[in-house]
Amino acid sequence: SLGNAMDITAHKKAEEELERSFIDLAETVSRAMESRDPYTSGHQRRVAELARLVGEKMGLDKDKLQGLYIGGLLHDIGKISVPEAILSKPGELTDEEWSLIRAHAKQGYKILRGTKLPWPVADMAVHHHERLDGSGYPHGISGDKLSLEVRILAVCDVVEAMSSFRPYRPARSKEEVVEEIKDGRGTKYDANVADVMLQIIESGELEIGWKVEARATTEASVP
Repeated sequence: SLGNAMDITAHKKAEEELERSFIDLAETVSRAMESRDPYTSGHQRRVAELARLVGEKMGLDKDKLQGLYIGGLLHDIGKISVPEAILSKPGELTDEEWSLIRAHAKQGYKILRGTKLPWPVADMAVHHHERLDGSGYPHGISGDKLSLEVRILAVCDVVEAMSSFRPYRPARSKEEVVEEIKDGRGTKYDANVADVMLQIIESGELEIGWKVEARATTEASVP
């Protein structure tokens, strides 16, 4: 009946508005982190967009794509507990400083585990530095214990972080990033995710520092 159809439409609209609110909130939290660490905030947003793009190319449904985006926006939220002096410290970090930075994965889990979001965001926060071969942190878990979302996020996180400047190291070149993903394909990184990522990089769909760098080099060579 017309009444039922109207009820369904209203319910669908309410669901869409709620989902939009989740996204707005996640984007707000990501932006708020910028006041402490400009690198983390921009990184989270770019990882979120990249994870959604990888998911699209892997044929994931709309709900999983939303989850990847939200998880990407929040995956480094645990860095809110890392002292600002360490996040923005130029030059080499000490072992103790690295251990404080690595603690962000567990801290992120503590922050997100109580949320009632319909996506595995706490799992994505705690495990995005894990590797298929068990060589990652904080738990050293491997293989099937790592969800598809975590496998996608892990590769996106590495690619975005390597290709961006950090206070303690320069950005890596496109060739270095490609070499890292190819070398880790099927061992550290999920083979399907790695293949999709390599296609994205080679096609030029991934707009990170390389395009700006290439443009600057071209401009510098113009007399």
